[in-house]
Amino acid sequence: QPFAFPREECSLHSRSGFCQDLRFAPVVDNPCNPDSKDCRETMGLCSLLFYVDIRIFDILFYMIKIFALGEAPHGANLDQIKEILESRGNLSGIFLEHPINYQDSINSHLQNKKTDEKLQGFWERCVKEGNDIKGVDMYLLNFASERKIPIVCIDSSKTQTDEYNKKSDTGYWFLRGESRDEDVFENIIRTYHEGEEWIVLCGAGHLITGINPRSGKKTLEARLKERFGEEFSYLVLGQ
Repeated sequence: QPFAFPREECSLHSRSGFCQDLRFAPVVDNPCNPDSKDCRETMGLCSLLFYVDIRIFDILFYMIKIFALGEAPHGANLDQIKEILESRGNLSGIFLEHPINYQDSINSHLQNKKTDEKLQGFWERCVKEGNDIKGVDMYLLNFASERKIPIVCIDSSKTQTDEYNKKSDTGYWFLRGESRDEDVFENIIRTYHEGEEWIVLCGAGHLITGINPRSGKKTLEARLKERFGEEFSYLVLGQ
């Protein structure tokens, strides 16, 4: 189970000065598409770059409860991740695309700020696969510890358990069916409560619109869009 900070320590206050003047809150076809006609006209901007004023981020995130960040590749977008997370004052938690069997290691680090051998070994294997994720992970762990919010691992398991017992040909054990997108979605739904605001950090491939070309199943993007509608949006980093 994800580590839960004591309830009395979970009261968060916006550090970004949320824009209360709703005259400037645009109604747009996609809250995270700064090139949309409505966004340009309402905000009086010719274009909107990624690095923008914190108040603009508040407007873009208005009403979004699940905001997914797609990495390509993993670990290469730390500056962008910092820019987004540090603009959010009321986050309930972070959903992280790590195998669920690393949840205990994540919880342990949040509690005592020490990295166990299991998590260190995971980072080293990721480097060998071309994904140096330690820098991003350490930032997320420190950020979550300071904010008193959980980090929840949502990917399929790398070890067999009572729940995760359907072997894949890619080294994962599935919770349901034969799709990591499905497992990631199920683990988000299990944890999420109405009204909360969460960031999802995952590989960009999970945010492909519609069907995953490898599995032939719905992507995470399609599943979250069906479940949350306009309360869900996403951004592919590094583009």
